[in-house]
Amino acid sequence: MVTIARVVGAHGLRGELKLALESDVVARFAPPLTVLVDSSPERELTLTAFRLHGRWGLAAFAGMEDRSAAEALIGRSLMVRDEDRWPLPEGRYYADDLVGMAAVGVGGADLGRVQGVVPALAHDLLQLSSGPLVPMVRAWVAIDPETRRVTVLMPLESVVDDAH
Repeated sequence: MVTIARVVGAHGLRGELKLALESDVVARFAPPLTVLVDSSPERELTLTAFRLHGRWGLAAFAGMEDRSAAEALIGRSLMVRDEDRWPLPEGRYYADDLVGMAAVGVGGADLGRVQGVVPALAHDLLQLSSGPLVPMVRAWVAIDPETRRVTVLMPLESVVDDAH
């Protein structure tokens, strides 16, 4: 499963959801799109309308008729099944695919594993199990999806360690 948005609020009185998008491909929100709420197959929603509103997405779903129904989903993640993921261009990765990858320094030093991807203003950050947040830019990391390995190309002393 891949998270494509988080519900951050209700919009209006007719059950629209205000979404923080976790996909930079807005076209992927074209109706009809089936999403799962918090990866639960019992909670499938079908997108009927979508538009951008500033930095937020506003979405209407079949069966969501009022504000109360929308408010019940605040804080939840909207996800798509792996087989419904959009193919990414070369050098782009789904965060879920990076989690668990081995992290090493240029000299092969063990830096632990990728624990997550932290969204940030300029670029995403890789959270390593050894503590540091590493900028996810080509100058800093090399990602090899075939070996499931991330090589940190810069000395970790250059990184602010948010874990300590």
